[in-house]
Amino acid sequence: MPGTSFCASCRRVRYCSKQCQERAWTRHIFSCKPGISIKTAYILARAVSADLLPSDVQTRIDYGFTNALTWKQESNLLGIYAGLIKYMNISPRVIHGWRVRGVLVQEIINAYEGIPASSRGGYYPQFLQNTHFLHVNRAQLDGRIKLTHFKRAAWAFLGQSLSSSDGEIGVYFRTLPTRAKQCFLFYGSLCAQEYPGPGRIWVGFGFCAAKDLHEEHQLARDYYQLIHLCTFDEFCSATSSCSLPDLFEAHGITSSLELLNKVCRSARESVWDLKEYITLVYEYGIDADAEPVLPIPSIFMDYGFMNCTDAKEEKMLQELYKKYLSLSMTDPLELHNASISGTLYRCKRYMKLQPKELYMRLLRNPYPLAFPDPESSSPVYCSPDNPSRDGSTGVPSSFRLTASDIRGILGIRPH
Repeated sequence: MPGTSFCASCRRVRYCSKQCQERAWTRHIFSCKPGISIKTAYILARAVSADLLPSDVQTRIDYGFTNALTWKQESNLLGIYAGLIKYMNISPRVIHGWRVRGVLVQEIINAYEGIPASSRGGYYPQFLQNTHFLHVNRAQLDGRIKLTHFKRAAWAFLGQSLSSSDGEIGVYFRTLPTRAKQCFLFYGSLCAQEYPGPGRIWVGFGFCAAKDLHEEHQLARDYYQLIHLCTFDEFCSATSSCSLPDLFEAHGITSSLELLNKVCRSARESVWDLKEYITLVYEYGIDADAEPVLPIPSIFMDYGFMNCTDAKEEKMLQELYKKYLSLSMTDPLELHNASISGTLYRCKRYMKLQPKELYMRLLRNPYPLAFPDPESSSPVYCSPDNPSRDGSTGVPSSFRLTASDIRGILGIRPH
C-alpha cells in the first residue's frame, strides 16, 4: 500500500502509518533536515544498525566507548546496545532519556533482567563487570567520591554483588592488609580507566619509570590484561614479594617487563621519589615560586635539597632534575647510583653546570658512608663502585644499614 502521509518536517518522504514513520525515524533523521542537532542516541542507533563502532566523539563519550581499554570491550558494549535497539525494540529516544536522567546503567540491567537468562547473550555478563564504563564526568568528582567509585569498580570486577551498599564495600576494604588495599584501589582505577598520577600507586606499580604518557598507558593496558588472567590473591602476593614482573611473564605479557624490572624487583630507590616530586611540581600545579614545597626526607638528603639556603636554590635543583629526567636518553637509575656514591656533581649529565662552585655545594650529600671493617683498621665505604667481599655495596653484611637507619642517624624523620 503506497504511503499516504508525508514527513511533517521535510515533506519529502511518505509513510503508510504513524508506526511505520516511527520505525524509520532512526534512519530518516539524518536526511530530514540537514544541519539540525541530532541526539547522540540516534548516532549510536545508526552505528548499531551498521554493526560498526561509533566514530562520533560525543557519542563515544556519552555511551562509554571512550572508557573501554580494548577493541574487544568496545565490541561488547556495542553488543549490549544492539540487544536493546535491534532485539528489544527500545527506541533511541528512550535510551537518550535514560542517559539524561542518569539511570542508563540501571535501565540496561532492568531491560536484560526482564528477558530469560538464555536470551541475554554473552555480552551481558561482561557488561555487569564493566558498568563503570558508563559513569560520566569522573574528572569532576571530588577525591572522596572518586575513591568510592574506585572501590565499587573493583568490587564489581571481583564478582561481588552489584547491590552491595557503599558501607558494605567499605567494611570489606577496611579488613584488607595495607598492601592489598593498594591493590584493590589499583584494580578500581584500572577498571575506571583512571591511570594513576604521582603517588604510592604511581611509584609502587612502576608507572614512575615510564618515559612518557604512551608508556604509562601501555603499562595500564598490560595491567588490565593481567588482572583478567590472575586472581586478586596472586596479584597481591606478587606485589608484596616484589615479583610482579614474574607474574606478567608467567601470563605471557612482556611488553612492559623492562619498565617493571626497574621498579618492582626490590625496595624502591629514592630516585623514583624524586621523579614523583618533580612531576608534582611541574605537571600537577604545585607552584615552586610560591611557598617552598619541601621534598620528602629521602629526596631531601639524597639529592642535595638539604643544602639549599632559600627557595631560589631549591628551584635551581628542581629545574636541574626536571631537565635530566625529561631527557629520553637518560636512565633515572644512573642518577640514583651517582647519588648513593656521592658523585652527583661528577655525573656526566652535570659536567657543564654553572656556576660551578654553587652546584658543587648544592649537589653534596652524605654518601658514600664509611663503616669500620672488623678485619682491618681502614674504613669500608658504601659505594656501588666499591664492591665488598660479598659482592654487594662494600659494607660487610653485619654492618649494613638501611636507608631508614641512615636517616635516623642524621635525625631526619621518615615520611
